[in-house]
Amino acid sequence: MEDHEPMVQLPEFSLTSFDNLDKIIEIFSNFFDESSNKIIIDWIKKIQNNFASYKDQPTNELQSNALQNIHAFMEFLKGNHKPTSDFVDRITYLRSSQDFPFYDVINAVIIGLTTIQRELYFKCVNNCPHDLLFEMQELLRVWFETSIGLYARRYSQLQKNTLKVQKEELSQFAHILAHDLRNYLYSIGGYLILYKEKDPVTEKIKGILVQIDELLETSIVLAEAGEIINEKKLVDIQEVVGSIAEIVIPKSVKFSPYDLPKIYCDNVRISQVFKNIFENAILHGKASIIETYAVGDPGKVTIFVSNNGEKFPDSMFYTIENNNDSFKPKRKGLGLQIIKKILKAHNWKISLTNDPEPTIIIRTF
Repeated sequence: MEDHEPMVQLPEFSLTSFDNLDKIIEIFSNFFDESSNKIIIDWIKKIQNNFASYKDQPTNELQSNALQNIHAFMEFLKGNHKPTSDFVDRITYLRSSQDFPFYDVINAVIIGLTTIQRELYFKCVNNCPHDLLFEMQELLRVWFETSIGLYARRYSQLQKNTLKVQKEELSQFAHILAHDLRNYLYSIGGYLILYKEKDPVTEKIKGILVQIDELLETSIVLAEAGEIINEKKLVDIQEVVGSIAEIVIPKSVKFSPYDLPKIYCDNVRISQVFKNIFENAILHGKASIIETYAVGDPGKVTIFVSNNGEKFPDSMFYTIENNNDSFKPKRKGLGLQIIKKILKAHNWKISLTNDPEPTIIIRTF
Protein backbone atom coordinates (compact mmCIF):
# COMPACT_ATOMS: atom_id res chain seq x y z
CA MET A 1 0.00 0.00 0.00
CA GLU A 2 1.38 3.39 -0.94
CA ASP A 3 1.97 6.11 1.63
CA HIS A 4 -0.67 8.83 1.81
CA GLU A 5 -0.75 12.19 3.51
CA PRO A 6 -3.52 12.31 6.14
CA MET A 7 -6.44 14.41 4.95
CA VAL A 8 -7.66 15.23 8.45
CA GLN A 9 -5.51 16.33 11.39
CA LEU A 10 -6.79 15.35 14.83
CA PRO A 11 -5.48 16.61 18.19
CA GLU A 12 -3.11 14.32 20.10
CA PHE A 13 -5.17 14.06 23.28
CA SER A 14 -6.84 11.10 24.93
CA LEU A 15 -8.92 9.98 27.91
CA THR A 16 -10.81 13.25 27.92
CA SER A 17 -13.05 12.19 30.80
CA PHE A 18 -10.09 12.51 33.20
CA ASP A 19 -8.78 15.50 35.05
CA ASN A 20 -6.50 13.62 37.48
CA LEU A 21 -4.21 10.85 36.21
CA ASP A 22 -1.32 11.02 38.66
CA LYS A 23 -1.97 7.45 39.80
CA ILE A 24 -1.48 6.14 36.27
CA ILE A 25 1.85 7.94 35.97
CA GLU A 26 2.96 6.60 39.35
CA ILE A 27 2.14 2.96 38.58
CA PHE A 28 3.25 2.86 34.94
CA SER A 29 6.62 4.42 35.81
CA ASN A 30 7.76 1.14 37.39
CA PHE A 31 7.41 -0.97 34.27
CA PHE A 32 9.03 0.91 31.37
CA ASP A 33 12.51 2.13 30.51
CA GLU A 34 13.31 5.81 30.89
CA SER A 35 12.60 6.86 27.29
CA SER A 36 9.29 4.98 27.09
CA ASN A 37 8.25 6.25 30.50
CA LYS A 38 8.90 9.85 29.43
CA ILE A 39 6.60 9.40 26.42
CA ILE A 40 3.83 8.07 28.66
CA ILE A 41 4.22 10.85 31.23
CA ASP A 42 4.33 13.58 28.57
CA TRP A 43 1.29 12.04 26.91
CA ILE A 44 -0.74 11.99 30.13
CA LYS A 45 0.36 15.45 31.24
CA LYS A 46 -0.72 16.83 27.88
CA ILE A 47 -4.15 15.36 28.56
CA GLN A 48 -4.26 16.97 32.00
CA ASN A 49 -3.09 20.36 30.73
CA ASN A 50 -5.70 20.44 27.99
CA PHE A 51 -8.60 18.90 29.88
CA ALA A 52 -10.39 22.21 30.37
CA SER A 53 -10.67 22.82 26.63
CA TYR A 54 -12.77 19.67 26.23
CA LYS A 55 -15.43 20.40 28.84
CA ASP A 56 -17.67 22.30 26.41
CA GLN A 57 -17.78 20.05 23.39
CA PRO A 58 -20.37 20.00 20.57
CA THR A 59 -23.10 17.39 20.30
CA ASN A 60 -20.77 14.92 18.61
CA GLU A 61 -18.65 14.74 21.78
CA LEU A 62 -18.70 10.94 21.92
CA GLN A 63 -17.41 10.55 18.39
CA SER A 64 -14.79 13.24 18.91
CA ASN A 65 -13.51 11.65 22.11
CA ALA A 66 -13.30 8.20 20.57
CA LEU A 67 -11.33 9.52 17.61
CA GLN A 68 -8.88 11.31 19.89
CA ASN A 69 -8.44 8.22 22.08
CA ILE A 70 -7.53 6.01 19.16
CA HIS A 71 -5.25 8.60 17.61
CA ALA A 72 -3.36 9.21 20.85
CA PHE A 73 -2.83 5.53 21.56
CA MET A 74 -1.56 4.94 18.03
CA GLU A 75 0.93 7.76 18.51
CA PHE A 76 2.02 6.15 21.77
CA LEU A 77 2.55 2.80 20.04
CA LYS A 78 4.41 4.44 17.19
CA GLY A 79 6.94 5.89 19.60
CA ASN A 80 7.54 2.69 21.58
CA HIS A 81 7.06 -0.40 19.44
CA LYS A 82 9.10 -0.36 16.24
CA PRO A 83 7.62 -3.57 14.74
CA THR A 84 4.15 -2.02 14.78
CA SER A 85 5.00 1.30 13.13
CA ASP A 86 4.03 0.24 9.59
CA PHE A 87 0.76 -1.21 10.86
CA VAL A 88 0.08 2.00 12.81
CA ASP A 89 0.84 4.18 9.77
CA ARG A 90 -1.75 2.31 7.75
CA ILE A 91 -4.38 2.57 10.47
CA THR A 92 -3.67 6.30 10.82
CA TYR A 93 -4.23 6.82 7.12
CA LEU A 94 -7.47 4.83 7.09
CA ARG A 95 -8.81 6.81 10.03
CA SER A 96 -8.10 10.11 8.29
CA SER A 97 -9.25 9.18 4.78
CA GLN A 98 -12.33 11.13 3.69
CA ASP A 99 -13.74 8.30 1.55
CA PHE A 100 -13.75 5.75 4.36
CA PRO A 101 -16.92 5.60 6.55
CA PHE A 102 -14.96 5.81 9.78
CA TYR A 103 -17.83 7.17 11.87
CA ASP A 104 -20.10 4.30 10.85
CA VAL A 105 -17.52 1.82 12.07
CA ILE A 106 -16.51 3.59 15.27
CA ASN A 107 -20.07 4.17 16.51
CA ALA A 108 -20.31 0.51 17.49
CA VAL A 109 -17.71 0.95 20.26
CA ILE A 110 -18.26 4.55 21.35
CA ILE A 111 -20.76 3.92 24.14
CA GLY A 112 -18.70 1.10 25.64
CA LEU A 113 -15.56 3.21 25.44
CA THR A 114 -17.24 6.09 27.23
CA THR A 115 -18.53 3.76 29.95
CA ILE A 116 -15.02 2.47 30.56
CA GLN A 117 -13.76 6.05 30.80
CA ARG A 118 -16.33 6.86 33.48
CA GLU A 119 -15.39 3.75 35.45
CA LEU A 120 -11.72 4.65 35.21
CA TYR A 121 -12.43 8.16 36.45
CA PHE A 122 -14.40 6.80 39.41
CA LYS A 123 -11.60 4.42 40.41
CA CYS A 124 -8.99 7.14 40.02
CA VAL A 125 -10.69 9.64 42.32
CA ASN A 126 -11.48 6.86 44.82
CA ASN A 127 -7.81 5.85 45.02
CA CYS A 128 -8.03 2.28 43.67
CA PRO A 129 -4.81 2.09 41.60
CA HIS A 130 -4.81 -1.69 41.01
CA ASP A 131 -8.38 -1.73 39.73
CA LEU A 132 -7.54 1.33 37.68
CA LEU A 133 -4.61 -0.40 36.00
CA PHE A 134 -6.69 -3.44 35.10
CA GLU A 135 -9.32 -1.20 33.51
CA MET A 136 -6.58 0.70 31.68
CA GLN A 137 -5.57 -2.56 30.01
CA GLU A 138 -9.19 -3.15 28.99
CA LEU A 139 -9.38 0.32 27.49
CA LEU A 140 -6.21 -0.26 25.47
CA ARG A 141 -7.70 -3.54 24.25
CA VAL A 142 -10.76 -1.68 22.95
CA TRP A 143 -8.50 0.69 21.03
CA PHE A 144 -6.53 -2.20 19.56
CA GLU A 145 -9.59 -4.13 18.44
CA THR A 146 -11.18 -1.05 16.90
CA SER A 147 -8.05 -0.28 14.90
CA ILE A 148 -7.71 -3.88 13.77
CA GLY A 149 -11.32 -3.95 12.61
CA LEU A 150 -10.81 -0.75 10.63
CA TYR A 151 -7.77 -2.19 8.89
CA ALA A 152 -9.58 -5.36 7.85
CA ARG A 153 -12.66 -3.53 6.55
CA ARG A 154 -10.68 -0.91 4.66
CA TYR A 155 -8.50 -3.56 3.06
CA SER A 156 -11.62 -5.31 1.81
CA GLN A 157 -12.88 -2.06 0.26
CA LEU A 158 -9.62 -1.22 -1.49
CA GLN A 159 -8.96 -4.75 -2.78
CA LYS A 160 -12.33 -5.72 -4.26
CA ASN A 161 -10.71 -7.29 -7.31
CA THR A 162 -8.22 -9.47 -5.41
CA LEU A 163 -8.66 -13.16 -4.72
CA LYS A 164 -11.21 -14.08 -2.06
CA VAL A 165 -8.64 -16.09 -0.16
CA GLN A 166 -6.49 -12.97 0.37
CA LYS A 167 -9.34 -11.15 2.09
CA GLU A 168 -10.03 -14.18 4.26
CA GLU A 169 -6.36 -14.29 5.22
CA LEU A 170 -6.46 -10.70 6.43
CA SER A 171 -9.69 -11.30 8.33
CA GLN A 172 -8.04 -14.24 10.07
CA PHE A 173 -5.10 -12.02 10.94
CA ALA A 174 -7.39 -9.44 12.54
CA HIS A 175 -9.12 -11.97 14.77
CA ILE A 176 -5.95 -13.84 15.67
CA LEU A 177 -4.23 -10.62 16.66
CA ALA A 178 -7.18 -9.40 18.74
CA HIS A 179 -7.49 -12.79 20.46
CA ASP A 180 -3.83 -12.98 21.48
CA LEU A 181 -3.55 -9.34 22.53
CA ARG A 182 -6.60 -9.66 24.75
CA ASN A 183 -5.17 -12.61 26.66
CA TYR A 184 -1.73 -11.06 27.09
CA LEU A 185 -3.18 -7.75 28.28
CA TYR A 186 -5.30 -9.63 30.81
CA SER A 187 -2.11 -11.33 32.02
CA ILE A 188 -0.46 -7.93 32.46
CA GLY A 189 -3.45 -6.68 34.43
CA GLY A 190 -3.33 -9.73 36.68
CA TYR A 191 0.34 -9.26 37.50
CA LEU A 192 -0.11 -5.54 38.13
CA ILE A 193 -2.80 -6.29 40.70
CA LEU A 194 -0.25 -8.40 42.61
CA TYR A 195 2.51 -5.82 42.28
CA LYS A 196 3.80 -4.16 45.45
CA GLU A 197 7.48 -3.52 44.84
CA LYS A 198 10.14 -4.31 42.27
CA ASP A 199 10.59 -8.09 42.13
CA PRO A 200 10.59 -10.98 39.58
CA VAL A 201 6.98 -10.14 38.69
CA THR A 202 8.29 -7.06 36.90
CA GLU A 203 10.42 -9.24 34.64
CA LYS A 204 7.43 -11.43 33.83
CA ILE A 205 5.48 -8.35 32.77
CA LYS A 206 8.32 -7.27 30.50
CA GLY A 207 8.42 -10.76 29.01
CA ILE A 208 4.73 -10.64 28.19
CA LEU A 209 5.17 -7.27 26.50
CA VAL A 210 7.98 -8.70 24.37
CA GLN A 211 5.67 -11.52 23.30
CA ILE A 212 3.04 -8.98 22.27
CA ASP A 213 5.59 -7.29 20.03
CA GLU A 214 6.59 -10.62 18.47
CA LEU A 215 2.98 -11.54 17.81
CA LEU A 216 2.31 -8.17 16.21
CA GLU A 217 5.37 -8.35 14.01
CA THR A 218 4.72 -11.85 12.66
CA SER A 219 0.97 -11.27 12.28
CA ILE A 220 1.62 -8.19 10.15
CA VAL A 221 3.77 -10.36 7.90
CA LEU A 222 0.87 -12.79 7.68
CA ALA A 223 -1.51 -10.05 6.58
CA GLU A 224 0.78 -8.56 3.96
CA ALA A 225 2.51 -11.63 2.55
CA GLY A 226 -0.08 -14.36 3.07
CA GLU A 227 2.36 -16.42 5.13
CA ILE A 228 1.87 -17.55 8.70
CA ILE A 229 5.23 -19.03 9.73
CA ASN A 230 8.83 -17.90 9.51
CA GLU A 231 11.88 -20.02 8.77
CA LYS A 232 11.83 -23.22 10.80
CA LYS A 233 14.62 -23.63 13.34
CA LEU A 234 15.48 -26.35 15.84
CA VAL A 235 13.40 -25.45 18.90
CA ASP A 236 13.45 -27.03 22.36
CA ILE A 237 9.73 -27.72 22.90
CA GLN A 238 10.38 -28.41 26.59
CA GLU A 239 11.62 -24.83 27.03
CA VAL A 240 8.75 -23.39 24.97
CA VAL A 241 6.14 -25.24 27.00
CA GLY A 242 7.81 -24.28 30.27
CA SER A 243 7.96 -20.56 29.50
CA ILE A 244 4.36 -20.43 28.26
CA ALA A 245 3.12 -22.44 31.24
CA GLU A 246 4.80 -20.01 33.65
CA ILE A 247 2.75 -17.17 32.18
CA VAL A 248 -0.57 -18.89 31.44
CA ILE A 249 -1.02 -21.68 34.00
CA PRO A 250 -1.86 -20.50 37.55
CA LYS A 251 -0.15 -22.09 40.55
CA SER A 252 -3.46 -23.68 41.55
CA VAL A 253 -3.18 -25.97 38.51
CA LYS A 254 -0.71 -28.87 38.70
CA PHE A 255 1.44 -28.86 35.56
CA SER A 256 3.63 -31.85 34.60
CA PRO A 257 5.80 -31.37 31.50
CA TYR A 258 7.49 -34.69 30.74
CA ASP A 259 10.45 -34.96 28.38
CA LEU A 260 9.61 -33.11 25.17
CA PRO A 261 11.93 -33.17 22.13
CA LYS A 262 13.62 -30.57 19.98
CA ILE A 263 11.73 -30.00 16.72
CA TYR A 264 12.19 -27.81 13.66
CA CYS A 265 9.40 -25.22 13.78
CA ASP A 266 8.52 -21.52 14.08
CA ASN A 267 9.19 -20.80 17.75
CA VAL A 268 6.77 -17.86 18.07
CA ARG A 269 3.86 -19.62 16.36
CA ILE A 270 4.30 -22.90 18.23
CA SER A 271 4.32 -20.85 21.43
CA GLN A 272 0.89 -19.57 20.37
CA VAL A 273 -0.30 -23.15 19.93
CA PHE A 274 0.60 -24.21 23.47
CA LYS A 275 -0.67 -20.95 24.95
CA ASN A 276 -4.08 -21.49 23.39
CA ILE A 277 -4.17 -25.17 24.38
CA PHE A 278 -3.39 -24.36 28.02
CA GLU A 279 -5.90 -21.50 28.13
CA ASN A 280 -8.62 -23.71 26.68
CA ALA A 281 -7.97 -26.38 29.32
CA ILE A 282 -8.11 -23.84 32.16
CA LEU A 283 -10.83 -21.43 31.03
CA HIS A 284 -13.22 -23.82 29.26
CA GLY A 285 -12.22 -27.22 30.64
CA LYS A 286 -11.80 -26.07 34.27
CA ALA A 287 -8.77 -28.36 34.54
CA SER A 288 -6.74 -28.65 37.74
CA ILE A 289 -4.09 -30.98 36.23
CA ILE A 290 -2.33 -30.57 32.86
CA GLU A 291 0.29 -32.96 31.45
CA THR A 292 2.44 -32.81 28.32
CA TYR A 293 4.49 -35.69 26.92
CA ALA A 294 5.77 -37.02 23.59
CA VAL A 295 6.48 -40.33 21.86
CA GLY A 296 8.22 -41.28 18.62
CA ASP A 297 11.51 -40.88 16.82
CA PRO A 298 13.12 -37.65 15.55
CA GLY A 299 11.12 -36.39 12.61
CA LYS A 300 8.06 -38.43 13.60
CA VAL A 301 7.07 -37.09 17.00
CA THR A 302 3.60 -37.16 18.55
CA ILE A 303 2.92 -34.67 21.34
CA PHE A 304 0.08 -35.18 23.83
CA VAL A 305 -1.47 -32.48 26.05
CA SER A 306 -3.90 -34.02 28.56
CA ASN A 307 -5.96 -32.56 31.39
CA ASN A 308 -8.49 -33.70 33.98
CA GLY A 309 -11.10 -31.10 33.06
CA GLU A 310 -14.42 -31.25 31.26
CA LYS A 311 -14.74 -33.39 28.14
CA PHE A 312 -14.31 -31.72 24.76
CA PRO A 313 -17.71 -30.74 23.30
CA ASP A 314 -18.84 -31.99 19.88
CA SER A 315 -18.25 -28.52 18.42
CA MET A 316 -14.49 -28.84 19.03
CA PHE A 317 -14.37 -32.17 17.20
CA TYR A 318 -16.25 -30.56 14.31
CA THR A 319 -13.76 -27.68 14.15
CA ILE A 320 -10.82 -30.09 13.98
CA GLU A 321 -12.37 -32.54 11.52
CA ASN A 322 -13.92 -29.97 9.17
CA ASN A 323 -11.60 -29.47 6.20
CA ASN A 324 -13.26 -26.23 5.14
CA ASP A 325 -10.68 -23.48 5.70
CA SER A 326 -13.24 -20.66 5.67
CA PHE A 327 -12.89 -18.64 8.85
CA LYS A 328 -16.04 -17.62 10.68
CA PRO A 329 -14.67 -16.70 14.10
CA LYS A 330 -16.71 -16.71 17.25
CA ARG A 331 -15.43 -15.99 20.74
CA LYS A 332 -15.75 -19.65 21.72
CA GLY A 333 -13.45 -21.88 19.69
CA LEU A 334 -11.33 -19.09 18.24
CA GLY A 335 -8.21 -20.40 19.96
CA LEU A 336 -8.71 -23.81 18.36
CA GLN A 337 -8.99 -22.22 14.91
CA ILE A 338 -5.66 -20.51 15.52
CA ILE A 339 -4.06 -23.79 16.61
CA LYS A 340 -5.37 -25.62 13.57
CA LYS A 341 -4.09 -23.02 11.11
CA ILE A 342 -0.62 -22.78 12.63
CA LEU A 343 -0.19 -26.57 12.69
CA LYS A 344 -1.43 -26.83 9.10
CA ALA A 345 1.22 -24.30 8.05
CA HIS A 346 3.83 -26.61 9.65
CA ASN A 347 2.34 -29.64 7.83
CA TRP A 348 1.51 -31.07 11.24
CA LYS A 349 -1.78 -32.74 12.20
CA ILE A 350 -4.06 -32.30 15.22
CA SER A 351 -6.72 -34.55 16.70
CA LEU A 352 -8.76 -34.78 19.91
CA THR A 353 -9.89 -37.55 22.21
CA ASN A 354 -11.91 -37.75 25.42
CA ASP A 355 -10.77 -41.30 26.21
CA PRO A 356 -9.72 -41.69 28.94
CA GLU A 357 -9.35 -37.93 29.50
CA PRO A 358 -9.45 -34.79 27.33
CA THR A 359 -6.29 -34.90 25.22
CA ILE A 360 -5.02 -32.87 22.27
CA ILE A 361 -2.72 -34.88 19.99
CA ILE A 362 -0.21 -33.15 17.70
CA ARG A 363 1.59 -35.22 15.05
CA THR A 364 4.64 -33.67 13.40
CA PHE A 365 4.49 -36.01 10.36
